Amino acid sequence: MLRNAASKVMWVGRATVFLVGLAVILALLLGVASTALAANGHPMLLGSLKNAATKTTALVGKVATGPALSIRNPNGGTALELQVNSGQAPMTVNSSGKVVNLNSDQLDGKSDTDFYAAGSKVSDSSHADSADAADVASKAKEADLAQKADSAGDADTLDGQDSAFFLHKPVVRAEGLASYQSVPNTAPFNGNPVRLQFPTEHFDTEDMHSTTQDTERFTATRAGYYWVSAGVEWNFSQNDSGGTRTLQIEYQPSNGNARAYPVSEIPGSTQSMVQQGGQLLHLNVGDSVYARVFQRSGNTLDAHGTFFDAFWVGP
Repeated sequence: MLRNAASKVMWVGRATVFLVGLAVILALLLGVASTALAANGHPMLLGSLKNAATKTTALVGKVATGPALSIRNPNGGTALELQVNSGQAPMTVNSSGKVVNLNSDQLDGKSDTDFYAAGSKVSDSSHADSADAADVASKAKEADLAQKADSAGDADTLDGQDSAFFLHKPVVRAEGLASYQSVPNTAPFNGNPVRLQFPTEHFDTEDMHSTTQDTERFTATRAGYYWVSAGVEWNFSQNDSGGTRTLQIEYQPSNGNARAYPVSEIPGSTQSMVQQGGQLLHLNVGDSVYARVFQRSGNTLDAHGTFFDAFWVGP
């Protein structure tokens, strides 16, 4: 009997050792498996805070309508939490489309208190509604006596300029001699040019031209860009088919050397020809311009029907 009892005890011991060993093995296997589920290439465990990966996890949805991923939390908590290191953007997007119902705490790093609501008044602009007593724009910051903006029409100057500066621009239109003006045969750049005379005016808003003295000269009265143009008709009775006819705009600064701009060149003809052209020039006050001609027909030709235009384009 003692032998049977000892035999049963040994059997129970062996069974216990086997079961304990099996439990340890299963625990190790299950533990390794649980860890592997959270590693690269394995599914995530819902409800676990220890899912980890060292590579990007991507979800490519092929859903025609609706989202590719939907997360809901009807129990009161947030549906999504994004955490990154300080200074890092929590997410990136590839679209500028508007996100409906997105309520953001900041805009470009500024809170809502950093902006003025539509229709609100800036805190330091209580007197900016009108400017009746402001005689210059620099006092607009402290226009305590201003009544209404209607009085802005009474301002003496705008940006330092009188109203005539904007309403009145330098413009001149003049015409040549009633008789012919002789033009000898000469080379355009080696010979002496003939400056056309303009003793008659249609208008001259700022006295840029004189009809009695130096009638060929036009002098700028305001600095800025001018469009300058001129024209001439060559007398058909003396014209022949030889050589060329050249029209130039001559620019003479008040303190420098003259420059000539060829604005038209035409071949000779036995017919009457009208030649005209223009040039955009920047002129300072006191600078002068002229219209001059050359011709290489071999004979002296008569020019008539001449005209000159100049008008101020802008500063």
